Amino acid sequence: MPVAHQVPLGLWEALSPLQKARGFAAGSPLFKRGQSAKGVFLLRSGRVRLVAPGGTVGRQQVRVAEAGSVLGLCACVSGDTYAATAEAAEPILAGFVPRAALVQFLASHQKHCMEVVRLFSEDLHVAYRSCQDKPPASRTHRKAARR
Repeated sequence: MPVAHQVPLGLWEALSPLQKARGFAAGSPLFKRGQSAKGVFLLRSGRVRLVAPGGTVGRQQVRVAEAGSVLGLCACVSGDTYAATAEAAEPILAGFVPRAALVQFLASHQKHCMEVVRLFSEDLHVAYRSCQDKPPASRTHRKAARR
């Protein structure tokens, strides 16, 4: 469930004119899981905690994004909802790029569009490796799950 990506410098610089900077206090949400993706956040300073439902424990920290990360890229490009909640772990500064501006930018800048495709490809490989590392569910476990 990738929600944050480290952005190549060229893409970061190219997106700079499209973003509007905004500060967030510690604990403030940038976006919430399940919310329609309105755009991406380019984290300029500080750290953002990414959290998702965690079964019996309620909330589970997925990861911490640091300055130089873009948050919500997959959801924004696909037109989907955010996969996790992003909240400031400390006071942060983030640049917001609206979805329409990002999609238009990618459509007219092939090089940067391919950088985004590369980021998605890396996510796919990580997910594939993570599935390979998990042992197959036992037959008994599958029967119990169906009940």
